[in-house]
Amino acid sequence: MSSTGKSDRYVWAVFTCFLAFCIGFVHHKWFFPLVFDFPLVFDDDAAADAAAMQILAKAILDQGSLLPADFSYGNQLVFLRSSPFIALAFILGLNGLDAYIIGSSLSIALWGGVLYLFLSTFLNSNWKGALFSILLLIPLGFWEFNYVLGQQSHLSNVVLSIGLVVSISLYITKKSNLFVIAAGICLFIMS
Repeated sequence: MSSTGKSDRYVWAVFTCFLAFCIGFVHHKWFFPLVFDFPLVFDDDAAADAAAMQILAKAILDQGSLLPADFSYGNQLVFLRSSPFIALAFILGLNGLDAYIIGSSLSIALWGGVLYLFLSTFLNSNWKGALFSILLLIPLGFWEFNYVLGQQSHLSNVVLSIGLVVSISLYITKKSNLFVIAAGICLFIMS
């Protein structure tokens, strides 16, 4: 790949992350609060999960560790959801709902960017990788609204699963050990 091709890929990656951030921001600012305002229409557990991510983010800051001692959890609560990003928003001086919105949007941007890298490599096209990454983030129903964008608990698993399958497929066709390593990393992070 030429240096122009690499720079184009980075521009597309940043563009995809920006669009993913915007989708996350709009979702968390104007749509996800419906969970709090209309608990009979939507799942009450979503409000509890959102609060848990903020409490864990505060504990990350208070204890200065990604693994606060007072929490018992699997890796998904910390590493694959928005708590570290909410903690970053707290560091940047945001509080409450604003920290939750920005932190969650940053998390969605990260996973959108990771998905773009996998898909653009597999499809051998920057614009197709960006398009399909963004299409994954558009909620078509409650499942996507709540679990993929709202809590991000499934977003990381979907992205890592796609990354695993894409990496194995690319290894089979291109015989590069780099793809085996990428598949192994995806599997390790998910487990």
